[in-house]
Amino acid sequence: MYCTKLLIGFLLATLNFTAVDRSFERESYLQCRDSLTVMLGRAGSDKERAEVLWRLSRVTLMLGEKAGTKESKQAFFSEGVRFADEARSADPANVASYMWHCANLGRECQTRSVKDKIAAVPVLEGDLETILDRFGRTDYSEAWQALSELYHSHPFKSNDKAVGFARKAVDTIPRDEVRITTYLNLAYLLYERNNSASRRASSLASDAGRFKVSGQKNTERFGYYAGAGDPQGKAPWSVRPLAELSDRQEALLLVEYAIRKYEGTSRRTKMDARDYRTLQSLQQQWKNN
Repeated sequence: MYCTKLLIGFLLATLNFTAVDRSFERESYLQCRDSLTVMLGRAGSDKERAEVLWRLSRVTLMLGEKAGTKESKQAFFSEGVRFADEARSADPANVASYMWHCANLGRECQTRSVKDKIAAVPVLEGDLETILDRFGRTDYSEAWQALSELYHSHPFKSNDKAVGFARKAVDTIPRDEVRITTYLNLAYLLYERNNSASRRASSLASDAGRFKVSGQKNTERFGYYAGAGDPQGKAPWSVRPLAELSDRQEALLLVEYAIRKYEGTSRRTKMDARDYRTLQSLQQQWKNN
């Protein structure tokens, strides 16, 4: 009986996702992958198997980012896609598997021809629509950011909607995380768009009407997310209403807010630390422009 309890305790310990998630946050990617590989063989159900597989897809993406050659990057990203596919097969309701399928496929296509990139867009959109429309996970910050980046990079999609999706991504960051990358995405989009305060005020009024239209999919409606609240409302990073700010004024305020948020928390990932240095650089650059 005692040996049986020890064995059960050992098996449960191998499925400690908190431990592997922390190793991922520390960027101990090889350790994380090795732990997940062991856990995969010990998963006791399809749902557990899917939980392991999407994490393997996630860590494989990061290994691909660090790979030194285009060929090795392609190999990692393709493997990440395969892990995500296997996760979806094991548990079609596993939301994270669609996110990391999208992320790996998107990065893999970036290493290939323009034709391949264009061909992948409907698949990428399909993954994100599954998360945001079919499953209704409007709290999934990473999915909104990915949709924002997809719209911004596509020559025939609305950059204004990219900003709307980026706003929703910022507003759905989990409370216990910093995720400076998400703030940076919105700040860059605003700075690049460079609308005046008067043009923004007009756009916010228009977005408010479009956001209220019933019967829209989430991936349509939240493109107008800037108009979701009071046109004279204020964001956490501004004491002035959004309608009174230009894009670049808000971008700078957003950068300064993200700096304060980073400095005020103890839970910081290595990625946050790198992005923090970018924030400091942008703060000085944009203040002087």
